[in-house]
Amino acid sequence: MLVQLDHAADGGLILAAVAAGADSVLADGSALEPNANADFVAGVVRSLAGTGVTVEAELGALPGDEDDAGAAAGADAAAGMTDPLRVPEFLAASGADLLAVAVGNVHGNYRGEPKLDWKRVADVRAGAAGVPLVLHGASGLPETDLRAAAAAGIGKVNINTELRTSTLAAVERALPGLRAAGENMLGLQQAWTSSAGATAGWALSLLDAAPAGTGSSSS
Repeated sequence: MLVQLDHAADGGLILAAVAAGADSVLADGSALEPNANADFVAGVVRSLAGTGVTVEAELGALPGDEDDAGAAAGADAAAGMTDPLRVPEFLAASGADLLAVAVGNVHGNYRGEPKLDWKRVADVRAGAAGVPLVLHGASGLPETDLRAAAAAGIGKVNINTELRTSTLAAVERALPGLRAAGENMLGLQQAWTSSAGATAGWALSLLDAAPAGTGSSSS
């Protein structure tokens, strides 16, 4: 298990998080044009050289807000998706350890049926030359897509929305009894951690079911 600082566009914040114990960071320059994005990530990689911290980059534009679980419009516009032709140059210039991709995934909840572009995933994977890919916005994807993601070379999936939704629902169910038990804060913590652990375990069980030779993690 590790601690990751997600979606950080501030180099100072990244260094502070690492100093506080973060094991992995997403140096998020995805709002920049690709060359500037690569330069930003490369600067973080240089700053963290020798620390053992994993640096993730993002190439492409994901609809939605990673801090808001509200419904996001579908990512069906090719202009916002990761361009496989840019991947080799971007990774060579940035030095990123992981690459988050936009292939039809969204932050938050999906509007309608999710439609991942599996051909694009395969093309990006080929261009990444062994650098593991990351799928943000995995919450709400069907189980068949999560299994397919691991088999297609996705090294990590993010299920933030699903974790928050299930955890808050568990807390809501437990709260009346906890109040009746004398404002039981320890019980509240147990309900929270138990629900989060169960959701993460469910996701990992799907990823672990991928064919031999593949494998992913969730965060």
